[in-house]
Amino acid sequence: MDFSKTALYDSLISRSKAEVDDIRRLLNCNVKSSLNKADMTLQVTEYLLNNPGDWLIRFPMNDLSVVKGLVSIKPGARYNAGLRPYPTVLELMELIESETDKNGNTIMWTSAEMHRCLKSGIDSAVAYCHSHDYPIYETYVSGMLTIYGIVRMEDMIDMLYSVEKMLDEQRETVHGLACNALGYIRDSLLLQYYAMEIDNLRFYTHPALEYPGKIYFERNSRKDAVRAGKKFPLEEIRKAGAPGPFITAGAGSSYGQALMRELEGLGLTGDAAKMAYHTCFMTAQDNPAGLIKYLSKIGAGKLSSMEHVGRIMNVLMAFSNNMPRWILDGYSSSEV
Repeated sequence: MDFSKTALYDSLISRSKAEVDDIRRLLNCNVKSSLNKADMTLQVTEYLLNNPGDWLIRFPMNDLSVVKGLVSIKPGARYNAGLRPYPTVLELMELIESETDKNGNTIMWTSAEMHRCLKSGIDSAVAYCHSHDYPIYETYVSGMLTIYGIVRMEDMIDMLYSVEKMLDEQRETVHGLACNALGYIRDSLLLQYYAMEIDNLRFYTHPALEYPGKIYFERNSRKDAVRAGKKFPLEEIRKAGAPGPFITAGAGSSYGQALMRELEGLGLTGDAAKMAYHTCFMTAQDNPAGLIKYLSKIGAGKLSSMEHVGRIMNVLMAFSNNMPRWILDGYSSSEV
């Protein structure tokens, strides 16, 4: 096969050498970093198309779910991935194509060669991830990122080793399988892709966060008690990391349940309600006052009375005051 005539090669060669090298590094391609751009691009293309089972294990489980959807339809066909609050890593790396339709759904598709590649590797990648507990570790990583927005590398690694110890203790009396936090830390693009360095410190950031540096500098402008960060038990971290692209942290609390009831009362169900909850969470992080504007927009024509408006405003205030705030390092507004 002439890999220089593939759609993947055309996509990669159109990028800078630094961008191709990022793909090589992030997907752990067995390709030398010293190659010139043309040779590197050709070898990265060959590696990716020939070894999907090796690099797919690095993607978040949500991305792997998208891949399963893509390969369930014929090559080139459009796959409706539904409402998506932020792009997958697959999209950000431009390994698949996507667009948003008039209803806000993300429509995805692949080239024929990438379709064959993904289809040949997805089952083994999913099996590997499950056998190495990657979905479990990912839930806790997602929980940390949801609670704090940005997390120091050392804090994330300490948390993952605590999870590994917990799993080891549980399994000592079950089936004795070894846990592998180190493997997850090495492989996970949820960590490696969303990493940043600032002031000689390495952080992992939430995929939905556009300006992580803003959170860092805002925290550093506050008192020491806030900069130290609020500590959460593992179970609370797990609950905050529910699978799927939507943030649903706090959905089981009284203030979260009250918000979800109001959203459902406005006619939102399923993913539409989760998307609205996610948007409320993100809006409250950066601009709590914008919550009322957002609910007014999605509730246009559905707010039955001033009493209804007042009730929603009280629910929004309780939600905003009690949810963990990223600039407060996990504390809620009511706690500081």
